[in-house]
Amino acid sequence: MRGGATTPLVESDLLINLLPIGVVLSHERKIATNNDVFTGIFGFGPGELIGKSWEMLFPSISDYREFGDRWLEPLSRSGQHCDERIMLRRDGAPVRVRVRGSCKDRHSPYATMACTLELLEPARPAPMLLSEREREIVAGLQDGLTSKEIARQIGISHRTVETYRARLMVKVGARNAMQLVALLRVNPA
Repeated sequence: MRGGATTPLVESDLLINLLPIGVVLSHERKIATNNDVFTGIFGFGPGELIGKSWEMLFPSISDYREFGDRWLEPLSRSGQHCDERIMLRRDGAPVRVRVRGSCKDRHSPYATMACTLELLEPARPAPMLLSEREREIVAGLQDGLTSKEIARQIGISHRTVETYRARLMVKVGARNAMQLVALLRVNPA
């Protein structure tokens, strides 16, 4: 070989780290190894995510479980799946990614799985200004209050709170309240 001989292992490490997308291998939904692009997407340094659960990169435990459940059927059927989702950086900022994964064993999909993560356009923190009422509702959601608790706190009906929350989700492009909170945490305007 020109430029000196290299081993296949060194070549594969070089290839993985030269890829312009995040690459990760996980066992039982814990990160076993990854390239620098993967850790960079989430604001971590090389090696910092090794041995950590994917859970720490999700806006909530329920999102982590929901995506795990959603992937189980297609992985069991075809061994592969792809979706787009909001995840969280180390600093709590939302990041929108496309995740493509395949498993080694369709009977136990999460035992060994390889994924690529592609950074999509930055997650939108809500480019519009929020009204005073919207800010009150977002503050309640950020405090973990239910619609009824927010309604009591600000003196309106819980159905009105739910209407505001639904409109905010459409404005911001969130699929659930946790994504709404994550997206608005960056810049509540």
